[in-house]
Amino acid sequence: MVTRDTAIGLKHLALFSALATMLLTWATWQYSLVDPWETHYGEVGRRMLAQGDWVRTQWQDEGFRSKPILTFWLIAAGLQTFGLDQGYSGEMVSSGAVMTAIRLPFILFAVMGLGVMFHTVRRFAGIAAAWATGVILLASPFYFFVGRQAITDMPMVACLCGAMMCFVTAVAEDPRPLPPLFRRFTLGHVFVIVVVTFLLWQTIAFTLRFERLGAASSLAFLVPISTAVAAAVVLLLHYFFPIKNSRQLAMEMYFAFLGVSVLAKGLPGVAVAGLVSASYIILTNRWKLLKELRLPIGFIVGFSILFPWHWAMTMADGLAFYMEYVGRHLFGRAFGKSAVNGDHDVFRYYFQQLGYGFWPWVALVPAALTHALTSKHRLQDPKSVLTFVAVCWTIVSISFFCLVQTKFHHYILPAVPALALLCGLFVADIKNRTIDFLPLLIVGALVACVVGYDLFNEPALFIEMFVFRYDRPWPDSVDLTQSFLIISCLFALLFSTWALRQIPQKQKVVWIASLLGIAAVSMLLPNHGGWAQFASSPMLRVIFTTVAAAILFSLVPLPTFGLGGAFAVAFCAWMGVVYMPAAGKHWGQRDAIAHYYQKRQVHGINIRFESGEAAAAYAKENDWCATHSLRYLTGASVSDTPTATLWIKNQRITSHPATISTKATNGQSTEIKITSRCEPFRVDLANYKPQAAGGSPKVDLDADVLLPWRLYWRGENFWTADEVWGPTDAQKTVVESYTKRKKTLVKYLADFGVSGRKYWIITETGHSSALASTLGPKMKESIKEENTESNKFSLMSFVYQK
Repeated sequence: MVTRDTAIGLKHLALFSALATMLLTWATWQYSLVDPWETHYGEVGRRMLAQGDWVRTQWQDEGFRSKPILTFWLIAAGLQTFGLDQGYSGEMVSSGAVMTAIRLPFILFAVMGLGVMFHTVRRFAGIAAAWATGVILLASPFYFFVGRQAITDMPMVACLCGAMMCFVTAVAEDPRPLPPLFRRFTLGHVFVIVVVTFLLWQTIAFTLRFERLGAASSLAFLVPISTAVAAAVVLLLHYFFPIKNSRQLAMEMYFAFLGVSVLAKGLPGVAVAGLVSASYIILTNRWKLLKELRLPIGFIVGFSILFPWHWAMTMADGLAFYMEYVGRHLFGRAFGKSAVNGDHDVFRYYFQQLGYGFWPWVALVPAALTHALTSKHRLQDPKSVLTFVAVCWTIVSISFFCLVQTKFHHYILPAVPALALLCGLFVADIKNRTIDFLPLLIVGALVACVVGYDLFNEPALFIEMFVFRYDRPWPDSVDLTQSFLIISCLFALLFSTWALRQIPQKQKVVWIASLLGIAAVSMLLPNHGGWAQFASSPMLRVIFTTVAAAILFSLVPLPTFGLGGAFAVAFCAWMGVVYMPAAGKHWGQRDAIAHYYQKRQVHGINIRFESGEAAAAYAKENDWCATHSLRYLTGASVSDTPTATLWIKNQRITSHPATISTKATNGQSTEIKITSRCEPFRVDLANYKPQAAGGSPKVDLDADVLLPWRLYWRGENFWTADEVWGPTDAQKTVVESYTKRKKTLVKYLADFGVSGRKYWIITETGHSSALASTLGPKMKESIKEENTESNKFSLMSFVYQK
């Protein structure tokens, strides 16, 4: 039976989850996937869907072994759910639904992490602490921005949140019998069904995969059998050792979350959760708990979740998979010679990024951490356990990632939920009573001001939290300084008002006089170099003036707790609707490549056979004549003289005129039908003797070619659905990039160029003069800048002349 308290808690949880989903999802369709990681992973996931291979991860024509499988399952599932798996030319730039389809599964993981935190904090610390924690975490730039990104980190961090909240539930209260949901059916049975369903889905997917594609090992059939056996083991284990109470359920969920986190990003989540859990047991001396947590059963459940895919890869690629995935990427990048973007500063690097990624809530951290460390905690008090785990979580996360040699800004994200939890508990504790933490609140406010000053001068610091290169400039055409100024002023007003209300009545006069003095001095400082220039900047002057206004507001009974929540919601809306559309336009290639698809010209079709025998058999079955139908993005024009070109073994056999007709199929695509004239086939295929019937061709468009030139951002591959890296040499149009292929633009045109045809170039901004010198005076006059809206990418075109 659901109690009144539980019903109220579920209503609050539903309201908060709906708010978080709306804020995280809104406007995701308005800006490009961010290069390079979203488009890099996006192409691997798209290729997985196109090839029907749910085991191997492929990038271009090589294996992709740096990340586990979950991210790519989510991307492929999102594209398939939105119906974006038809594979027509230009589909990936057809609508904003592509961005939402790819990002939505990761948003749902972010909401899950928020929801688990909210539910657990509400149970053990009250509804005010739950709302404070949830809103602060949602409105922290790190969590909000990464939660809207199709990258590996959010699924791992959300699972880490789930695991830590399950651990708190297991150790914070005495075990309670699980209430029946229907007769003897409990939440324990629901958990087992979910795990077994996940394993059975993999059994089916792996069976279909190995049946269709085969595998390197003759023992490949063992993969689906082993996965089915894992499902059977989980069922039998829980038949003989059923889940009887809340502690057992929480610990098995703990291991299940960690199993999923391994599929998301490998071992970091397991390392952090394991170290935090061990720290709690050791520091509280609660060794007896180990007997009650059913660790062996939990370990089997967690292992059964991560086992099938790793075993499938073992059968598919053998030892080479582990040498690259485990040896190079998991351990090599963490502690060995394969470190990427390493930084020699052990502590400064991530403290700086936490300042930006937890702004402006960083103002609460000094007081919140001190409050957690100095408060009296009781071992059996659930709220004390929650606070103690939050402290361990913060310290372990920061220490662990500081020691890891590969350093990217977003790697410190696992520490953000812990900081949000500490701040939420602190805000709720002093909501209705005065605690003398004002000096620490002032220190935190000064830290927030310094961080805000950096963001005011360099808005790119936000998007650099989840990109690869940190030396790419913010566009001059986008001015967000006024936005940062307004946000800083609003937070300063609310924070100062709230902080001043915590002052004991006897000390109020002294503090108010001091703050007014600081504000007055800041207004009188001369505007010249050094500290005076920093302190007399317009932004800080306004903030100090805002503090003076807050003194007046502190004397008025305003609901600062509710106003703080409204500020957080507005801040989220600004990050999603203003900041990311402004930045994403310049950190993604979608707009430029969409322009190419809409303006290019279609000249005909290519009909490709693997062998002459297959071509001859196909021609004979179809009376040497065929009508081919395919789709392309609406907007492109069709040549007056279309051609059908026959290719065998990547060699052009014949090219001849064809009749063509088009019709619109939906708002994004057009269907094109080309009927090839049959006579030339008869001559060219006369010497081929068909060996077997069948042999259907692969048909693709013959259209103006897009050439990624001096470019390796990876978006060029995803947005074209890999049309710039096709199966033939003519379709591999990436030239002079930072890949292993060193083919030059001039060599490509000499080999495959068609005189008089228009060619398109996607490249980094500023290469137009280099293109003119590369092509020479004969083609220089035909060079045209087609799309230069981004400050990082340029789309150009020229007419090729031999």
